[in-house]
Amino acid sequence: MIKEIKTDVAVVGGAGAGCRAAISAAEEGVEVVVLDKGTIGRSGATPCALWSIQAPFGERGMDPRDSPEQMFKDVVVAGRYLGDQNVVEVITSTACDRVLDLEAYGVRFKKTEDGRFYQTPMPGQTYPRSCFMIENGHALSTILAKEASRHRNVWLRNDFLAFSILRKGNRAVGVVGLDLKAGELEAILAKSIVLASGGYTSIWEFSDNPPTMTGDAVAMAYRAGADIVDLEFNQF
Repeated sequence: MIKEIKTDVAVVGGAGAGCRAAISAAEEGVEVVVLDKGTIGRSGATPCALWSIQAPFGERGMDPRDSPEQMFKDVVVAGRYLGDQNVVEVITSTACDRVLDLEAYGVRFKKTEDGRFYQTPMPGQTYPRSCFMIENGHALSTILAKEASRHRNVWLRNDFLAFSILRKGNRAVGVVGLDLKAGELEAILAKSIVLASGGYTSIWEFSDNPPTMTGDAVAMAYRAGADIVDLEFNQF
């Protein structure tokens, strides 16, 4: 008989995106379980990430002319109008707040002598917009995992391989996975499921991503009947 565990939110993937999702859910007062087939805070793509994050800080950055509206235009044009503009609008309008969140958690960013974010231009940017972390992606992942663990309503589970989404009619109601240490199957029953387990670059011979990037969440979503988009876009 498969062991059942009930929670409000199940997050598949324990790197940067998964831990950040867990933090947001926990702040709403719900119970959260984060599942990772490796070690949360150390596995996934985030520890391999470089050190810059785009945010249009304007006067708080290197160029007062920059704005969320300008960043939106830059992203849409650089993406050859292929991006979902509703998603782009959400990202660009909240980018500064998310950087400030990271800073509050303990992520350190390079600043000017007068306290502004030090930013340099990257391809596709009208104005300098890249904020530089003093540490790297490993530190970012570690800090986010620590912040998630600070919430009593977040349960971080290492060595848990989620591989299937449970459905009831057209609704996802949980995930099934394997406790890799105990060798036991478990069903995590949840009101909401967040898939944040990274990409699938390990299907190619060469990539600078970790070998655990095997597209688990993409496969789970596809088998559950979800529409999968943008599979042609990868960061190797």
